[in-house]
Amino acid sequence: MFDSGIESISVASENRRPYLRVEHKDFGEAPLMVFGDGMKRVLFIATGLVTAKNGLLLLDEIEGGIHAFVLPEIMKWLFKAAREYHIQIFATTHSLEAVDAVLLSAKETPDEFVTYRLSREDHLAKRLNYNLLTDLRVHGGLEIR
Repeated sequence: MFDSGIESISVASENRRPYLRVEHKDFGEAPLMVFGDGMKRVLFIATGLVTAKNGLLLLDEIEGGIHAFVLPEIMKWLFKAAREYHIQIFATTHSLEAVDAVLLSAKETPDEFVTYRLSREDHLAKRLNYNLLTDLRVHGGLEIR
């Protein structure tokens, strides 16, 4: 999703310190850190998905480090992986782009999606299912963060 030249990711060691190494068809080997925060964040989420199989995964600021342009693709991948590994995901965000990406990704399986919006005024959580959230955000154009 980030770079079609990436062939593999593996664990390497230098001076007895482990690090993630990326094998790239054009650049050869490079540490993961040179590929940017978005790729690091998605790799972190991927390892979380594998370890949370048949359980739950907590993601604070789900969009952190991920460019808004790739958020829809990332969210589709995340929904698919959650279904495949039987994982319930609890995620937070303040990003309108992340909300839009999640709505786009949940379109095919709206019954698997629910949102809770925390109100500052009365400190209550308001439950919004897919249809209500879509109406508020897409059709109503409301700020729902």
